[in-house]
Amino acid sequence: KSELSGIEAEYKPIYEELIAQNNESIEKTREIVAKYSGMGELHIGGVPMIMADIISYVEQDMKTFGWSIILLVLVVLTLIFRKVQWVVLPTLVCVLTVLFMFGYLGFTHWNATIVTSNFPSLLFVIALADVIHVVVHYRELHSRNPESPKRDLIFQAARDVAVPCFYTSVTTIVGFGSLIVSGIRPVMDFGIMMAMGVGIAYTICFVFFPAALMMFPKGEAPPAKLGQLKESPLMFFARFSEKHRITIFLASIAIFVVSFIGAQKILVENRFIDYFDESTPIYQGMTVIDTRLGGTTPLEVVLKGDREGFWLEQENLDKLAEVHQWLDALPETGKVISPHTLLEMLKKINDGNEVPLMLVKLALDKLPEEIDNAVVGPYLTADRRQVRIAMRAMETDKSMNRKNLMASIDTYFETDPVFDGVEPRVTGIFVLYNNLLQSLFESQIKSIATVFFIIWLMFLILFRSIRIATIAIIPNILPVTLILGILGWSGIPLDLMTIMTAAITLGIAVDFAIHYIHRYKHEFAEHGNYTTAMYRTHNSIGRAMFYTTICIITGFSLLTMSNFIPSIYFGIFTSLAITVAFLASVTLLPLLLIAWKPLGKEHTEPEPTDAP
Repeated sequence: KSELSGIEAEYKPIYEELIAQNNESIEKTREIVAKYSGMGELHIGGVPMIMADIISYVEQDMKTFGWSIILLVLVVLTLIFRKVQWVVLPTLVCVLTVLFMFGYLGFTHWNATIVTSNFPSLLFVIALADVIHVVVHYRELHSRNPESPKRDLIFQAARDVAVPCFYTSVTTIVGFGSLIVSGIRPVMDFGIMMAMGVGIAYTICFVFFPAALMMFPKGEAPPAKLGQLKESPLMFFARFSEKHRITIFLASIAIFVVSFIGAQKILVENRFIDYFDESTPIYQGMTVIDTRLGGTTPLEVVLKGDREGFWLEQENLDKLAEVHQWLDALPETGKVISPHTLLEMLKKINDGNEVPLMLVKLALDKLPEEIDNAVVGPYLTADRRQVRIAMRAMETDKSMNRKNLMASIDTYFETDPVFDGVEPRVTGIFVLYNNLLQSLFESQIKSIATVFFIIWLMFLILFRSIRIATIAIIPNILPVTLILGILGWSGIPLDLMTIMTAAITLGIAVDFAIHYIHRYKHEFAEHGNYTTAMYRTHNSIGRAMFYTTICIITGFSLLTMSNFIPSIYFGIFTSLAITVAFLASVTLLPLLLIAWKPLGKEHTEPEPTDAP
């Protein structure tokens, strides 16, 4: 307010309105700026505006992609099954799952955040996986037993699939549950929401879906090939695996090694401006604010002396000047303000001559309370023991690296003997965001081995075999490592969204291994040959895995149309990871079963396939 008199007359109205609204809301600020847009180029910036734009993009994505995913899934299911009940009921199961979660979140006032914004889309496609397995198995049973009563077919299909789906739900919950150890509230919320949602999805699938299916007519039996487990699109992967065993093994090893090396290069760093496309107003506004107004993200250094009046001693003021100038010279920092700034202004007013320290102390003691609180108080405590150096980081600086900048500031204070007797502390939103990313990296990426071990134990409980549990976990390592490797080699830094891709991939990818091995054991027990079991498993449960993968990729591909860059990466990498998980489950997994023979010796010859 004290600066109002120095503002040009044409800008006073907008200044007065902004002061009068007293930070009422971000939207109110936007309305005021829009009202005066005719006077020239006006930009809104700062971390609150960044967060406001992120939230607006997230809200827009939730509305747009929510309906788009439903429509796309309807189209995909129509192309796959071509019957009303197999299109409407699976979609209804997914919609009810999401609605139940929204209802719970609403009743408990559990607000969505940037991190949890994608949970409806993710929960929708995960719920779809269970119901697709029931549908595929029902159609297989109906094809094989066309005369059986509908009730018996539904009951058997649900009973046969319920056990593997239960374990896939549990392992998925473990995958998302690993996010709870992050200690970061939004990430923990996301893990809890997804874990609850997966449990609800399983319940609805095996309670509501069978009951609703009874309301539809049984209809004609599907083609006989479904019951005979022949002529499936998955035959290609079975034949390829049988003919190119060495190639698949070597390629898997090569992918793992290259990806593991790339994962060591992962950057835990991101600039807020990288969240937005260059064409968006927030990107352009942040660019203007960085280049013309001294930076965007607040970064502060608090220096505490060991006695009262410490920072009004000439020797210590010289220390402050040195710190101020060093911070100001950093390429990542923009405008820097501290008590040194006030002393420099007084020097300019005094024709370039230093103002005696005695006069400075006297002036500070005689300042009106309002001016002292507005000008001095934010940077110098009343006992003159602590000073605050406020600066803003340049988000547009291509060399910006929060971790390195923090390390250089810490090193500066630790190694310079000038700061004996001074206790430095670096703080601000800049530090908070850096610590958040580093904490999330340590808790998630470094704990992946622990999560794998827990899932291996669950495999051991499910399959009651160390060899089968080990075989089941190997294909799931590949997609997780591949995604981390791509992030490392491409130089794409981890952020709050991409850093969770590993946990999400692991939670979904293990489902494929559980379903495949569960059916594989059944086929081997019946036919006594590993190769025959592979072909029959591909043509049965492989269909459901294939359809599930298509639906997941279709759903997450929509995120690539978002204005929020992390959502785009999330969609791309999740789709890629699920694709790799599917391919590993229909190539590497059966070859490991054939090579290690964990189910015992073969006692029959392989059955001939129905095509070359």
